Amino acid sequence: RYKDKRPLPVPAFTELKQAWQADRPENLSELEKGIEAEWTPRLAAEKKKRRQIALLLDEGYAALGRCEYLRAHVALRLALDRNGKSIEAALGLGVAAAGLNLGHQANAMIDFVQANAAIATLATTWGVAWALVVMGEWNRAEALLWRKHTTDPQNATFLLLLALAQSQRGKLQSAIVNAERAVALAPAEAEPVKLLARILLDAGRLREAETRLRPLEELARRDAELAMLMVRLRLL
Repeated sequence: RYKDKRPLPVPAFTELKQAWQADRPENLSELEKGIEAEWTPRLAAEKKKRRQIALLLDEGYAALGRCEYLRAHVALRLALDRNGKSIEAALGLGVAAAGLNLGHQANAMIDFVQANAAIATLATTWGVAWALVVMGEWNRAEALLWRKHTTDPQNATFLLLLALAQSQRGKLQSAIVNAERAVALAPAEAEPVKLLARILLDAGRLREAETRLRPLEELARRDAELAMLMVRLRLL
């Protein structure tokens, strides 16, 4: 059975959300060539292919931790070019491809991981779930996110993504419970509260939504999404 050789980073929900709301670069090919040229001297300094692969995996996974999907895509593509059987490279490349809206490549990498390692370890479960969330494939993502939550129940990112997937599938009451748990884990962050408030509004629980949104009124002057939630609350 396949065993994880390196952990896959878990960015905060706020970073994940900012990354998937960003526009995909138009000159993707040119940007990738520039990043690849930047790394050419460093790779040339490593004579052994094994060391080159390790360096690229380190760079790619670090970039994923910052939700820098473009840099991660270049590094992990180069790693997979050097070792076509690397589960770690394929897994990370699938996430990066999803982040760049390259759905065909992302699904190909998911199929590769499933065929060669199964989606059963901590890293493979999270990596596939991450890619599916970014692509909006909520049905498949929910089961994997639930599995991740059960193995790490105090992780707010898993709870919030699970709540998001459940809300997209119409499971509003379950989504509210999980979003409330996430807010309790990160009470000082605005994004979990915004997600919870939106799900409460979807469920028609207006008083609870108002209670959650009221402390954020000052922030709404600078946050268009939050301002629209408050407008929606007033209209309802």
